[in-house]
Amino acid sequence: ASGAVSGTSGSGFVCRPLVSSWSNTSSGTGGFMGPSKLRQNAAWDRAMEAAWACQLDGALGVLLTIGQSAEGAVLLAEQQAFLLLAYCPLLHAAVLPAEGSGQFPAAYTWPGVGTAATVEPGVGAAGVPWRRPLHASWCRALLLVATLLASAPQLAPQARVFLEAYAPRLRHVLVSGLQSGHMAVLEEATVACRALASMA
Repeated sequence: ASGAVSGTSGSGFVCRPLVSSWSNTSSGTGGFMGPSKLRQNAAWDRAMEAAWACQLDGALGVLLTIGQSAEGAVLLAEQQAFLLLAYCPLLHAAVLPAEGSGQFPAAYTWPGVGTAATVEPGVGAAGVPWRRPLHASWCRALLLVATLLASAPQLAPQARVFLEAYAPRLRHVLVSGLQSGHMAVLEEATVACRALASMA
């Protein structure tokens, strides 16, 4: 990730290469199949999703470190971090329903029941459940937004684009997702509430 950090125009840091690299792969130019193709052609198997999440987590980790100071948070906002996160194809594929479907991707999946992108935990599912790596990445993205707003509250208007893009997911988690009692969903709701509280 450090190789993508460079100084230009005197700013000292550009976050765009880190975040926009997630969308480059979706067009077929990267080393992995894009999220839209995965949805159409195959299940999100464990290794594939872990590979996507590893790349995303690396970028989010860098941005989280920078965003812990007021100056760093403002710098990331100037580089359109909220906008890039709002339209990140990986995050959309990880937590929002596929086109034409009203079913939200689950935080967990059970082996042998179906695809990791569509399965909701259910009674009688066989095998040991595992948390989807991209759901953990989504929670880190929420934490990044909450951190930026805590470091620089004046960024709340700019963060609105992110919260509006994922509003259906946030409503789903807070209205019905919490009823599952699953720890991953509780984590998601907790971090989401931190971000929403900072908008007040």
